[in-house]
Amino acid sequence: MTPDDYQLCHHAVDVDHALREIGRQVLLIPALHPRNNAEEKAHFFHRHGRESPRFVYRPLTYDPHELRARLRPIAVRAGKIRSRWLRSVFRAKCRELDLKLALIAARGTPEILPLSMRLYPRPTRRMVHDAEVLAALPRHEEEKTLSAEDIEKALRRTHTLYRKQNRSFQCRIKWVDTSLAEASIGDSQLNIRREAGYSRRFLLMLEHHEIGVHLVTAQNGDHQKLNIFRGGLAGYDLTQEGLALFAEFRAGAITTNRLRVLGARVLAVDLLCRGASLAETFGALTKGLGGFSSEEAWSICLRCFRGGGYTKDVIYQPGFLSIFNYWIHGGDLPLLFVGKFPLSQVKHVKESVRRGLLKLPLFVPPLIQDLGRLHAERTVLSLLHVRRRKLTSFSALARQGEKEESRDEAASLFPEPGARAG
Repeated sequence: MTPDDYQLCHHAVDVDHALREIGRQVLLIPALHPRNNAEEKAHFFHRHGRESPRFVYRPLTYDPHELRARLRPIAVRAGKIRSRWLRSVFRAKCRELDLKLALIAARGTPEILPLSMRLYPRPTRRMVHDAEVLAALPRHEEEKTLSAEDIEKALRRTHTLYRKQNRSFQCRIKWVDTSLAEASIGDSQLNIRREAGYSRRFLLMLEHHEIGVHLVTAQNGDHQKLNIFRGGLAGYDLTQEGLALFAEFRAGAITTNRLRVLGARVLAVDLLCRGASLAETFGALTKGLGGFSSEEAWSICLRCFRGGGYTKDVIYQPGFLSIFNYWIHGGDLPLLFVGKFPLSQVKHVKESVRRGLLKLPLFVPPLIQDLGRLHAERTVLSLLHVRRRKLTSFSALARQGEKEESRDEAASLFPEPGARAG
């Protein structure tokens, strides 16, 4: 790459604006969420899970075929961008948006699953093995002693903390009565599903996963010259969700309950890709794969069977492992908050910051700012030999811990010559 590859031309600016106008309309989750979820859930439970639901979807406010047609001349224009890097970035985004629009157009039909698997490929055998390990973890009950008022009060303090970094930070809180996700981010708004009570770990998840990663990277991206760093470069999802899970991990928000659900989601997607119905997957989750409750199993199944087959839940495990390996090998974590982009673009993002095309993040989560703690944790894990090779699975980390325990046990049984017995 040359210095010219990190400079804007008028073609890049025009393509960026045009893609933002299309991208802000292409919202997969609202398009794929069934409008008759409550009715079909009640019917499914009444039939004891023997009959798969028949979902219907809200009318779209746009024509996906028309938006795909509008993408074609934009992709041609992207080919005229002088910067080789930006040219490849915008072409890849055109292809991703085209695939997402094709997926939306195919909702409710058998054609959606192959399209979804192109966007989020089916889980590998190693991922399925790890998912089985996670789903089999013991369940731990959590006290839900926090009210909605407690949550909102704590989140106002978090909002104030980021406003001290820069007063442009925005975070509105909206309580919703019906939502598939416990929490989600839309624009500068945090949507939280109403419940009877909340655990302290749920609050940590809101602070570090939803606000500290999803909202912070979006608002940092909003301050860049290119809109695409707010909407996200092609393939950013895996890194984004991995970073959010990593933030939960470091904040102490991840419990075995959370890991069980993450594992079960991968197993559900695997069953979906192998031709199982929602009813069959529901039965597997409640009777064999982890013994999930009916409510838990319905939520897990709905996530991957919405639209007719949506495989995004496979990205959380590899996303977390990729961020973990990036960090343990000395990767620059604050750089990942410049905007929304995949790890494969780190080298170009770093060079773009150096040359002034991109700005350093305005907002950085406190856990990421604490460089002393980060370095100490990385050092401890390096002493466990994680750094000597890539971490490729959750079970690999577990096996490493078992080896350390075996080594310690052997040392206690056979002390060094001259060593004093305990």
